[in-house]
Amino acid sequence: MLNKGILKRSATLVGFLMIVILTGCAQMTRTTRLSVDNVTVAGISHRVEKNYLRLKSLKARAQFVVESPMMSFQASSKILIQKPDSLFIQLRAPFGIKVGSVFLDRNRFVLQDSWKNIVYTGEPDSLDLRKFLPIDLKRENILQLFSGIHLIDLSRQDSLTIDGNKYLITGYIGDKKAKYWIDPKKYVVTECHLLNDRGEPWIQFEYRQIEKKSRIYIPKIIRIEQPEQKTRLTILFSSRELNKPLNPAEFIIQIPPQSEVIEL
Repeated sequence: MLNKGILKRSATLVGFLMIVILTGCAQMTRTTRLSVDNVTVAGISHRVEKNYLRLKSLKARAQFVVESPMMSFQASSKILIQKPDSLFIQLRAPFGIKVGSVFLDRNRFVLQDSWKNIVYTGEPDSLDLRKFLPIDLKRENILQLFSGIHLIDLSRQDSLTIDGNKYLITGYIGDKKAKYWIDPKKYVVTECHLLNDRGEPWIQFEYRQIEKKSRIYIPKIIRIEQPEQKTRLTILFSSRELNKPLNPAEFIIQIPPQSEVIEL
């Protein structure tokens, strides 16, 4: 028979281990309550911008899904971004049928509609992406939107609160009220709404499945939606290369000789 002293010490040891395990489990399940006491809008905005500044270039493949009363289609895409200002997007429908291409930098844009065999070109301020995609996008925000790293840009700020365990910044972009939801660990915008005069979403941006690549937090899914127009663009990335050298020749759009070229 076992010595009573040994049994007693074993029971004490088991009890001690149980306390350690249970305490550890309690610490693992306990969540820290998010607070705005020690953060500011400027501080959050700065950390979001730091993530964006780490991005120098992007080469990606993605699926575009466009849903709209005007047009609905799916297309595979090639997306190139070279900061500070260059963007190239090429869309192809199933069986390799070319839908069109867009090139943009600080000096010029070229928008090719392969279905209509029309090419629009001109200065960047005359670019209207609605000729290509049924979504209102501002030129100065295009690199952010197609990389999936959305910056916080407010002319004035109303409040900083907590919503769904995320920071919620409410303010104004020009005359439109804006709401930004920010992941408190990754410091990326996961959702942004611009509201109309009735306080309803005029356009909303959503960024899902945030992952870290090359020290940059970047989403795998981008969704841009305009509820009033019943339009939605979804971008699902299948591959991405970040901060690798890009060949300038890849940004050139080859224009067929029979195309109609419209200077805007």
